Amino acid sequence: MTETENFHPVQSRIGNLRFTHDLANGYPAPDTLVKLFDERDFQRACQAYLWALPLVGFAGWKKAAKTDLGAANGQVVAYLSYIDRLGILTPNATTPYYVAFTDLGEAGPVVLELPPSGIRGGLVNIWQQALEGAAPGGKYLLLGPGQEPGEEEVGEYEIMRLSSLNFMLGVRITATDPDEARTALTKLRMFPFAQRHDPPPTQVLPAADRPWSGIPPRGLAYWQLLDGLLQNETLGERDHFFLEMLKPLGIEKGRAFAPDARQQDLLEQGALVGEAMAKANTYDRRFADVKYRDGADWDHALHLDPDDPAEYWGRLDERAAWFYEAYSAAADMSPNRPGPSSAYLGAYRDSRGDWLDGAGTYRLRVPA
Repeated sequence: MTETENFHPVQSRIGNLRFTHDLANGYPAPDTLVKLFDERDFQRACQAYLWALPLVGFAGWKKAAKTDLGAANGQVVAYLSYIDRLGILTPNATTPYYVAFTDLGEAGPVVLELPPSGIRGGLVNIWQQALEGAAPGGKYLLLGPGQEPGEEEVGEYEIMRLSSLNFMLGVRITATDPDEARTALTKLRMFPFAQRHDPPPTQVLPAADRPWSGIPPRGLAYWQLLDGLLQNETLGERDHFFLEMLKPLGIEKGRAFAPDARQQDLLEQGALVGEAMAKANTYDRRFADVKYRDGADWDHALHLDPDDPAEYWGRLDERAAWFYEAYSAAADMSPNRPGPSSAYLGAYRDSRGDWLDGAGTYRLRVPA
């Protein structure tokens, strides 16, 4: 059939599609081919947006700490005031945070020494999973994928092999006595293994009420952050399909991110609709057993176990719902985990079913 011959229309939710003969027995018309490939790549961008939320959240805070606050690789930043914490995605309003982002690809293996008391926290990988094993008073040699300490003596350090080259150290000072708090902070040490014989003192950089934002950006900037992280990290086989979905959009490891006009439009629209889907997915959760109890309007905000691979890597929507509104996930934050744990609840509508509005005033009734 030539270009001038008739094509038969098929109605769809993305508009009129044309085929030789019919859908079952025909080939797509040239304009239908363009429409279908654009739609395919747009849909992939939307789903990749949801998949990448924890990655981009990590990369966004790491970049902001460097560019907005001037933090060096591995330097601890102190977020002490309410204004300091405004750049964090849903922080505790009154908790002082001490946070450092480290790239082991740049620094090489790194030593981490934790004080024996007075702090709480640990390590987070690029997927914002809290890493088990770092205990108060511990001295660790942190190794990224493919890294070894070499022929050097490891000595007193316990080796911790991380799943990514980039990681975040996040701690809170729990000591209430000011002198004890200062002592705990001075005993928090992190430095390159190569400098272990003459380690530099820990330099804490105050955020000092400066404006900054580690919240994932919108538009093409979202994908730029994702591409920058993917270029330096090796993801698991579980992520292979998503990485393949990103290739037609111009995001591929070992390839410069330089999307053409078509790809830019698809990425920008994918980020827009992807975020809209994330909002719906977070603020109107439609997961089984997500309610705190029967008849309640409170949802479990973190509705999976970060330590359960089947849940963390298999429940795309539940994971995206959490990371659209919050940062990092640890096993003891899972509501259904046996033993000591915490539960994070979220409510987004008032008693009439209307969305909560920051300009409004509400009353919260807490049962006795």
